[in-house]
Amino acid sequence: MPAEDESTYSWNNEMSQKAILKLLERPWFRRIWVLQEVAAARRIIIMCGPAEMTGYTFCSGFNKLELSYEAHLDLQSLIRSVTYLIGGAIFRPKYATYSSGGASLGELIDMYHTREATKRHDKVYTLLGMSSDDLSAAGLTPNYTVPCKTLLQQLVKSVLCKEVFVGTWDEKEIAIIKSKGSILGQASSVESDSTRYDRQHVKIVFKNTPRSLEYGREWGA
Repeated sequence: MPAEDESTYSWNNEMSQKAILKLLERPWFRRIWVLQEVAAARRIIIMCGPAEMTGYTFCSGFNKLELSYEAHLDLQSLIRSVTYLIGGAIFRPKYATYSSGGASLGELIDMYHTREATKRHDKVYTLLGMSSDDLSAAGLTPNYTVPCKTLLQQLVKSVLCKEVFVGTWDEKEIAIIKSKGSILGQASSVESDSTRYDRQHVKIVFKNTPRSLEYGREWGA
C-alpha cells in the first residue's frame, strides 16, 4: 500500500498474521527443488488463486512484516532462505549461470539440509548447480542407483577431505566422521551479520600467538 495509506490498515493484526502464516505453511516453501528454480530465475511471479505479484514485491512486503513465529518455530528460517533467493532474482545478469554468492556445496548443504524432498538424493543433487565448487572429480554427479549412505560418504569426503573415515546408514541422514587433527585456536566471539540473516562472523584466536582471524560462514536454517 502507498506510504500515506499505511495508517488505514495494519498487516500486523491478528487476522492478517494468521492468514499470512497459513500461506507460508504451504509445502511450496519447504521443497528443496524450489530453491534451484528461484535461484536460477531472473523474473519471478508469485501467484495464489487469482492474485499475483512480482517476487521482489512479495519479498519486500514480507521483510516489513513483524510476524510472530511462536507456534511455527521452524518456519522463519525456511521462509527467509527462499525469500532471499527470490528477492535477488531481478539483480541477476542475463544469460549468466547462477552462483550463490560463491557459496560452496558444504555451505549450501548447511543452509538448506532441512528442506523436504521425495528422494533423499535430491537434498544433494538439487544444490549441485547452485554451488561454486568444481564437483567434476568428486563423484557427485546425479545417480539415483547409488545408495543414500554412499552418497552421504562421498559428500562428506568432498567437503572435508578424502582421508577421513565416514560412517553412514541408509535409513538415517547422519554421519560419524573420524580423523586426526590439531587444535590451533579457539573461537573468542561470535557475532551475527546484519547484512545476511544466515551469516555469522567468528573471531578465532590462535594458540600461543597474538594473531586472530575473522571468519565469516553461512549457517543453516
